[in-house]
Amino acid sequence: MFLENQTKGITLQNVLYIPDLKNNLISISKVTANNFTVTFQRNHDSVLNSKNESVLIAKREKGLYYVTAIVESVSIVNEIEQWHQKFGHLNEKDLKKLQAQNMVYGINFKPNDTLTDCKVCIQGKQTAIPFTKEPKNRSSQLLSVIHSDLCGPMRVESIGRTFYFATFIYDCSRFVHVYFLRSKDEVKSAFLEFKAYIENKLNCKIKTLRTDQGLEYVGPNFDQYLVKTGIKREHTCAYTPQMSGSAERENRTLVSMARCLLFQSGLPMKFWAEAINCAVYIRNFCPTRGLEDENQTPFQKLFGKKPTVKHFQMFGQKAFALNKQPQKGKFDVSSTECIFIGYSDENRVYRLFDSQAQKVITSRDVKFINEFEYTSNYEELFFQEIISKKEEQHQPQRVKINISDIMNSDSKRTIQSETQKETHPPSLPLHWSWKLAKRLNQGF
Repeated sequence: MFLENQTKGITLQNVLYIPDLKNNLISISKVTANNFTVTFQRNHDSVLNSKNESVLIAKREKGLYYVTAIVESVSIVNEIEQWHQKFGHLNEKDLKKLQAQNMVYGINFKPNDTLTDCKVCIQGKQTAIPFTKEPKNRSSQLLSVIHSDLCGPMRVESIGRTFYFATFIYDCSRFVHVYFLRSKDEVKSAFLEFKAYIENKLNCKIKTLRTDQGLEYVGPNFDQYLVKTGIKREHTCAYTPQMSGSAERENRTLVSMARCLLFQSGLPMKFWAEAINCAVYIRNFCPTRGLEDENQTPFQKLFGKKPTVKHFQMFGQKAFALNKQPQKGKFDVSSTECIFIGYSDENRVYRLFDSQAQKVITSRDVKFINEFEYTSNYEELFFQEIISKKEEQHQPQRVKINISDIMNSDSKRTIQSETQKETHPPSLPLHWSWKLAKRLNQGF
């Protein structure tokens, strides 16, 4: 470290790194054990070397002695752990597979790097409910079969004012699209939007829609539309979620990943939809066991080209977006401090949350720093119980919450992009109930 107003550095040996410790501590006994002398005065103390030269001075404030130092920033996280966070806490096996099989461009870490025990993963991931594995007789045509499932409602309204999300999954590629809804009645509108978008993009027609028998998918209007457009309807049997395992498992995976992203970032639960949206984006770049060629990602299977992940960042980290406002003065700051909350559908465009303006913006001119705006107190946390509409029991999950953000929610908040175009941030759908409790000794 470098002391304030000095150019000569001091190296501290055998230090202990504690991530949650807010202040650095220096042990007097360790200092004296290394042949240094400590003298205490009325307003300060001094550390002297063997030549009786002062190497460190600590000023006294409120009964404690403080050293003002500039600590060199050194990354203690190995590369695979950084990619583990960028990929929404993807497991080590699949991370190494992405690199070893050259499935994406831009990922890089040492082959012998290993993941340490991850507190976020322990807290955020559920034990999967076992289902009989589906045979891998996937359809070969792009839109031959589309799986869909609805998740919700959330008891926390997202910043986009929604409570549900619906996923649409290609049977042949496992690529996922997500739509965020305020009510179940919007499922048909979401499907129409998805159908129009993807049929135009891929220049082919949806042949079959496979869903459960939830009321949101069953109704004369929806059925008549499918018959009119020549789309075959396939329902799974009631109370038999194994038959629609693809969509249900995908939703559970997305919720698990989004939960980890929120734990990692410390963002309040009103950002659940942004976390889900980011998780969907990440999942389309990850290995999946649902493909015949498991060395392809859903992105490559759908679009026929290997993707790059050089633009991946850690959810919730600080970001600075270039200020392009025409009314900006010559001496105004050139960037806006934001929080990274995901990716836009457009190429290399980031979704950012401007916490001062309380709005979502999009920008491609962004600088990232490895810091998080929100911090958590692990001694006292909000617990959130997530109950899937298909599951009767679900273990409570620990979620880090910034209480001031919850109390400061503004129903009149307008979500706008950097170019002043209104954007609608996604929102998440599962039953959520809040509990306040002390940290448990065991994990979840």
